[in-house]
Amino acid sequence: FPSHDMKAKLVRINPNNYSIEFEVEIGTVGNHPDKMKINRDKNTLFYLGSYDMNSGLFKFNITETNAPTVPFINGYFYGFGYDKVLDQLYLADPKDFVQNGYMYKYQSNGVKLDSLSVGIIPNGIHD
Repeated sequence: FPSHDMKAKLVRINPNNYSIEFEVEIGTVGNHPDKMKINRDKNTLFYLGSYDMNSGLFKFNITETNAPTVPFINGYFYGFGYDKVLDQLYLADPKDFVQNGYMYKYQSNGVKLDSLSVGIIPNGIHD
């Protein structure tokens, strides 16, 4: 229920004593980040904006004190994957949920590498 909703938070917990070391609000009330992945160096989180949140893929370095408010890669993506071996991102664009969608491949620095027409409503990417 939106009236009982609150902003999402990223929380870093000390594994030795389970204390909260750091927390940062992320997203907006009612619109939370979706499908979060961590990079191979374990220092950057990638996640999708959801619902009315700014569409796109967001990139958050774990040493930052504020979550990004502007997407790292713009667009509406219904799913995404991250290849830790190649350090590449795969973003699924459902178009209008009726026609075939697209899969986009990016380097983790945001450089677009390729695109491919895929089936209807692409979402799951096996990493």
